[in-house]
Amino acid sequence: RAVRDVVLRAAEKLRSTALLQLGAVPQRSGEPDVLLADVRRLRDELGWVPRYDLDQGLDETIAWWGAAGERQG
Repeated sequence: RAVRDVVLRAAEKLRSTALLQLGAVPQRSGEPDVLLADVRRLRDELGWVPRYDLDQGLDETIAWWGAAGERQG
């Protein structure tokens, strides 16, 4: 998944898409147009499989950060 897609999905879940300003900072010379993670080597050589899909992982992360904020006061 593209990082942009993950950021957009998280913002949607937080109902905060208006806060995003994707593309507000000009792309630096030499930066890739698209940034993706390739986990094939992890899967093939180590047998790694994700325990969560994107939505589940974002939901749990958002819940954790919410609880962390409550713990801070």
